Formats: sequence, C-alpha cells, structure tokens
Amino acid sequence: MTDRRAVALGKEPADLVVRGGRVFRPETMAFDDVAVAVVDDRVAALPEDPDPMIGPETDVVEATGRAVVPGFIDAHTHLDLHQTFESAYHYAIRGGTTTVVTEAASFGSAFGADGVRHLLDATDDLPVTVRATVPPGPLVDTFTDATASVDDLAALLDDDRVVGVGEIGWIHAVGEGGDTIADVEELHARARERDLPIAGHGAGCREASLQAFASVVDNDHEAISAEGIRERVENGVHAIGRYGSVRDDVEALAEAATDGLSPAELSLSTDGMWPRKLVDEGHVDVVVERVVEEGVSLPEALRMATLTPARHYGLDDRGSLAPGNVADIVVLEDLRTDDGDFETVDVSTVVTDGEVVLDTHDLTVSPRVHEYPDEVYGTVSPLAAGTLSVPADAADEDGSVRALDHQQGLITTETRVAPPAEDGELHADPDADLAKVALVDRHPDADRGSFVGFLTGLGLDEGAVATTTTWEAAGTLVAGTNDADMQTAVAHLAELGGGWAVVADGDVVADAPAPVGGFCSALDVQDTAKAMDAVDEALATRGGPRATDARAPDPHVHGCPRSQTHVRRLRRRDGASGRRTRVSVGRVLLGDALALVDETGELEQRVGESVEIGDCRVVDVFLALEGDRPTLGASTHRAGVVEFRTGFAPPGRTNDWSGSSSSATVSMILDLVDVGLANHGVVLVGVGVGEVRLDDVEVVLDAFEVVVQVVVPSGSDDADECVNLVDGAVGLDARIRLRDARHVPEVGLARVAAAGVYLHRSTLTPASSRRTPGCCRSRA
Repeated sequence: MTDRRAVALGKEPADLVVRGGRVFRPETMAFDDVAVAVVDDRVAALPEDPDPMIGPETDVVEATGRAVVPGFIDAHTHLDLHQTFESAYHYAIRGGTTTVVTEAASFGSAFGADGVRHLLDATDDLPVTVRATVPPGPLVDTFTDATASVDDLAALLDDDRVVGVGEIGWIHAVGEGGDTIADVEELHARARERDLPIAGHGAGCREASLQAFASVVDNDHEAISAEGIRERVENGVHAIGRYGSVRDDVEALAEAATDGLSPAELSLSTDGMWPRKLVDEGHVDVVVERVVEEGVSLPEALRMATLTPARHYGLDDRGSLAPGNVADIVVLEDLRTDDGDFETVDVSTVVTDGEVVLDTHDLTVSPRVHEYPDEVYGTVSPLAAGTLSVPADAADEDGSVRALDHQQGLITTETRVAPPAEDGELHADPDADLAKVALVDRHPDADRGSFVGFLTGLGLDEGAVATTTTWEAAGTLVAGTNDADMQTAVAHLAELGGGWAVVADGDVVADAPAPVGGFCSALDVQDTAKAMDAVDEALATRGGPRATDARAPDPHVHGCPRSQTHVRRLRRRDGASGRRTRVSVGRVLLGDALALVDETGELEQRVGESVEIGDCRVVDVFLALEGDRPTLGASTHRAGVVEFRTGFAPPGRTNDWSGSSSSATVSMILDLVDVGLANHGVVLVGVGVGEVRLDDVEVVLDAFEVVVQVVVPSGSDDADECVNLVDGAVGLDARIRLRDARHVPEVGLARVAAAGVYLHRSTLTPASSRRTPGCCRSRA
C-alpha cells in the first residue's frame, strides 16, 4: 500500500494538510467544505474530517473562511523576453501561478534548439513548473535564411518538459509561407506523431482562412473579439484569452463565455507579464480577476486558469486537487465583500510540489541565479559603416518612398513619405514626424543583412531609440531622427550586451540592460522595471509614446512587432543589387480590420473596379481629390462585409476636410452597389466628424441591408446622434462601437447602455490588489 493510500484511509499522517477552507473542484466547478491532505509532492485525499491525517510532524495551513484552489496555469507566455524567469518567478508565485507554458521564440531565433535548452535548464528546478513549446520561427526567419534544422527542433519534442509546437503565423500554417513551409509542416507532423498540440498565431485570420488554419493548429491566443473566439471554438481551435503587457482581450473572452461557450473550451494567459506590470499588478491572479470583473462567474474563471489548460496541454497531474495530482495549491482570501459581491483575487498562501512557498503573503523562496553558457552573451555589435544609408535614387520621381506607418502599439501599416534628400542620401525629418528605422541581424552564427527604411507616427522629436528585445528575431531594431544618434544607441547596446537605449545629441539618456541573449535582464525585477520606466520617460519627453498613452498598453510594445514573422509588412532590404523595397503578398494589420496589398504593395488608382487578392476583393477609391481635400476612402470586401474607411490622406495632405466632401464619399459608397457589393454590411468609420455627415448615412443604410457598425472616434460628441440613427434603422442588426469611451459624453454613454449595443473600451484600468492578513501555518 502506498503512503498516499494509507493517508487517504486515515492509517498514516499526511506531510501537509490545508484545512478549514472551501476547496474548489474544477471538474464540477463547485466549492466544497473539505481539506487537502498531501504526501510528498502529491494530493493524497480531500477529507471532510482531516484530523485522522494530522500527526505530530504534519504541517497545517489554516484556511478557515478562505478559498482553496488548484495552482494557476499560465496557458501562453514568453519567458525569454525582458526578464529571466529564475530572477522573477517569485512574483509569479505571489500571483498564484504554479505552472507556465512558455514560448521559446526569442531564444530559439538566436540559438536554435540550444536556445530552448538554455531556457529549460535555467528554469528546471524552480518552485514554478515550466513547460515549453518548440519554436517554428527559426524555420521561417525574418531575414534571409532559416536558423535551425527541422531535425534539431523536432528532437526537442522528446523532452518531457516540452508540451508542443509554439505559435506559427497563420499565413505560414495555411501554406502561404514560401519555400520554408515544408519544414514547418514536417515539424508539425513530428508533433502529431507524439500527440502534442500545435499553437497558432491567428491575428486577422477568419472565415475560409480560419478553417484552413484550424486544420493545422490546436490553439490560438490572438482572437480580439467575441466573434473571433467563437469562430475558433466552432472550428475546433482551443481559444486562449489574455491579459498582460501586450494586450487586454479579456472583454472579448468574457463576452464569448457569458454567451454560452463552455469554460472547458477557454483558457487564460498573460502572453507576457513584463517587469513593471508584474511588480505592480501580479500574474495569473490578475487575469482571473479581470475575467470575473467582465461578468464571467468565479467558478468558470477558475476553471479557465486551472483544469482547462492542464487538459489541453496533456498535464494530466495538474489543474485539479484530485487525489494523485501534484500538490500545487493556492489559498485565496475571502473573495466576497459583506454584501456578497466579488472583490479581488488575493493570493495568501501557495504550495508547489507539496512545499509552502508563499506563507500568509510572505515568500519562503527567493530569486535564483543561473549560469548561462558563454554563447548566450555578446550577441550585439555596433552598426557597420553605411548600414543606415538610404541613397536618394531609392525615391520615385516625385521624391516619395514607401514607409511604415506606426499607428498604435502592435499596429503598423504602409504609407508613402517624401524624406528630405541631402548629399545623395535620404534622411529623417522629425518636423514631419518622419524617423529612419532599421532592423539589423544579430544572429551569432550568421550575418544576414538588414532592413532600412522610414517610419511615421512614432513621434520622436530628437535622438534615437534602439532595442534588441525584438520579438522572435535575433535583431537590433533602431529608430531615430538622425544617423549619428542611431549609431550611438546601437553601440551602447553592444556595450550592455543588449536591451534598450535612448540617445539624444550624442549622449545616452536612458538604458535598460538585457544581456542574456540580448533579450533578458538578470537584475532584480524592480530594478529592471525602474530601468524600463526610465526608457519610457526618456522617449516620452522627446515626443515618443508613454506607457499611459492610448496608443499602446506598454511603450516597449511599439518596436517589437516589426521583427515578427507572423505579420506581413513593409520592409526595406539592403540587397546585393542595391537598396530595394520589399513587401509580401497578403494582409497588413490595421487594428481589428484587414487592409490588403497586392504584390507590389500599391493598388491601382481606379474607382468602381475590384482587385482579386486571394479570397478577398479590394475596391480602391481613396485617391480621388476635390481641390486640396481627399473626398474618398478605401474599401475592402471580404466574406460578405464591406469596410469603408475615410481618412486616408495622401502624403502631404491633411485629414482636416469639410463636410462638403461627404456627398462625394457617400456617392462612392453607392458605387460599390453598382459593382455587385450590395446587400453586404458596411462599416462607417468616423461618422459625424465631418468625414461622413450623419444625415448622409441614411442614404447608405438604404443600400446595405445587413450589418451596420458605427465607429465614433475619440473626442466625438455624436454618440447620441449615432444611437438615434441606429435606433431608427428598422430591420437592421446594427451596433455602435465607441473607439474610446473615455471621451464620450455621459449622456451618450447612458444612451448606448440603454440601447444594449456593444461598447468597446480601448483602455482599462485594472483593479488594485489588496493585501490583507491571511491564513496562518502551524505545526500540529
């Protein structure tokens, strides 16, 4: 008879007993008045009366009046960015997190399969269980060549600490990844042989493409709407919601969950909780709290953070406190106020592998130091002479070049700019919000060139900013208003070994070291947070994004996506034949909409004609002018929805035009009817702010008979008018979306709520976490 069986029968004492609390069983989503008895690192029993199991050497955790739940599981994160986990795991424990499933895309991009092993070795003996996925990114590298072989990566699948294949961009998963797709498919086939799940990155993927995507992947964390989450679940893709430093998509998850989706189909994740947020807010406890705040029941939210991700990843001995499972236990303070309302998820005590690691809010463990091999350091070099040079003849006859338009956080798209030319080269122009930007390869075993070009929308007035914490590509990203400061910023990063650097007038004004692989800091987490705060402040005082900006949830998000293999984007490439512009066929991320580009990135200037690109049809109508004002917008047609966007001013034009252009705009919308796009939904962007007059919208409603979504930009006072308009649209399934509810008058918000329409909030203020005296631990 095993010790656990003897304890369960009351014949031997347990090593540890948690008693007096209400134990949450995610299998039934019920709280029961039982105790938890532990032997070694496993749950032995859940007795109603634990006294027969308590001996003189039994540790007892008193949980009277509290909730006892399984340890939280972060279903998707990135431990190889910003902070080494061995120096930060104790903050995860404070947040009740006992298991994480992490990508290894950054380390993998620099060191291939060895990078994954470095991450696993560094986190192997921590009180938090770390399980990793194999990154496919090295097979579809940002630069010219793959950085790992299929065989090397597939060998990792036999490691017990590996639970699947990491996220793959949907453009690659559906077979649009070029020559490298065969290698990705082989890696996926090897995972299937071992019944390991495959993660997807499906931002913007929908309808037919999503079905093709679903035939390849098993989970996706990129849905940002309730419709997107439901569509994934309907197609057999496990949906993972997130709240963290990258995004807050909890509202969408909650809407889907409260609309009937089972918590067995939904998991929770942070997708990366970076130092400042980790210190100030918490970890998975905050995610659970946010989900409940949005209307999901507490039992359902707890299930999404425990049993559901455990079952999805085959972690059969976790996610539950059933006998035989690993003893990962979290004791929560009373989750209810005196009137019975939910308040906060306040973690008091944490047990991992049967050991108390957080005792009444006091940690019994501390940060650890790991000795990485020498190859992990020194991966950054100063820029070679001429790297940032862009010859003047790269511009078209009108002096314009294609450029990246930085809109907010994760969002970039294409525009055209006219950089000033001097001494045969094109330069940045801070007065016109035009920065130069470069992404330079820093893979330790290869030199695969660089991309150099121009960027609008970052807002820098002076200086430069550089970083090596690029997502899923071993690169150095630098943007600035002049080449000299850009060179200095990268040179400083070479001295630090990686991280962030802000330079102005030749001087380094802020930095945040990240020497581990050029991706991670090994400083104390609070020191890293302070350093990143200094970078934030240095950028903000020079016109760049601030953490509180509505443009991004974290200023450090702004640079990273430009290195991702997932998102097709405009890049400048220094090729053997000189500077040339390159853009991939496909989709450019535009918020939660899709813009499309053709093979050259330039749609022909024609009105009323359509361009077939894949399964989408594009009608380009935005370049016509009336005097000095653009009078048209751009529209896309895909799977029964037309999106009409006004506000695309050509280079050198402004977006300030009068309502006199409104009739022409509406006329162009009606032209879409003539080319066969009638009876489809239309999204009117910018209604009521001079772009499209409200009274003209009624004309459009007569032509489009399905779904109308009215988007009110920040600062608009037209919420009431929009509500009245939609209320009067008889027979339409109409919704209003307020882009930034903070700027809408109170009366407008009241009318929106009364109409029962969808309210989107671009920013959310997380609830503060209270720390109150908790349970006490005793020796019986």
